[in-house]
Amino acid sequence: MHAQKDFFRPFSKLRADQGALSPIDIENGPGAEARVSAIPLKVSPGYFSALRITPRRGRALSAQDAASAARVALINETLARSWRGEDPLGKRLRLASLGPEHPWITVVGVVGDSTTDGHKRLLPAVYLPFAQNPERAMTFVVRTVTPPRGLEEPLKRALWSVDKDQPVEGMGTLEQIASDQLAGLYAMVRLIVAFAALALILALVGVYSVMSYFVAQRTREIGVRMSLGARPRDVVQMLAKEAMQLIASGVVLGLVVTFVFGRLLGHELGEIRPYDPLTFSCVSLVLMASALLACYLPARRAMQVDPMVALRYE
Repeated sequence: MHAQKDFFRPFSKLRADQGALSPIDIENGPGAEARVSAIPLKVSPGYFSALRITPRRGRALSAQDAASAARVALINETLARSWRGEDPLGKRLRLASLGPEHPWITVVGVVGDSTTDGHKRLLPAVYLPFAQNPERAMTFVVRTVTPPRGLEEPLKRALWSVDKDQPVEGMGTLEQIASDQLAGLYAMVRLIVAFAALALILALVGVYSVMSYFVAQRTREIGVRMSLGARPRDVVQMLAKEAMQLIASGVVLGLVVTFVFGRLLGHELGEIRPYDPLTFSCVSLVLMASALLACYLPARRAMQVDPMVALRYE
């Protein structure tokens, strides 16, 4: 439920399984057909005003689009681009899942894009008149000007005044529905972030330990260099240069492995790109900076040791 002046005018009927892409055959020129994917939504004329979906071109659905009238549909702007620059008004489409014997449907209008699930994705959509495509189950979208939480019982009574045996379930605001849809995703994201943070901490601890051991093994060499007049800055630059070679080799190897597994797991990521240059760059910079810090700290301690003590270091 959302907000509009009169929640009794009109109830908009919406398929409960919205969000599922289906194959759609479209006329793509004289004698030519193309198959695209879109979300079929069976709605009443008031659906667009209830959700404030803006009409762009052509006409809207009306009460005249009854079962006996010519079959028509509206499409959103994303689906309209499937005609590749041609005006989709007057073109025809049909639901491929219903078979080639299903009659063609004429596009009579284009409406603005809107999200059809909680993921804020703009997907191709075709809007079919509910009167021409009836369903056993339906969803009513109601816009109100009063807080919607107190309208459950009045809405139920309004429905039962039409059909007293009609079961009503799953009432809630659009915000609640979107939150429920995304609850599992948010939990998964939090879990992934926690594991990623743990992996980063373990990587930093490992890098620091390896670099500390690497510098500690060269304590005697550092003492010799400093006793011969080497400046602390020179020693740090030498260690940093050698550490960077190891770090760069590790980063390159990690990127290669990431690209390989990214190709294998790309189909599991949906719309998420497996190769994000920004993410790769940030992670590489963090690891390189951490490795340099891990090299600098033990090197600084080693340079503070008296050269005579460092020469006797075993």
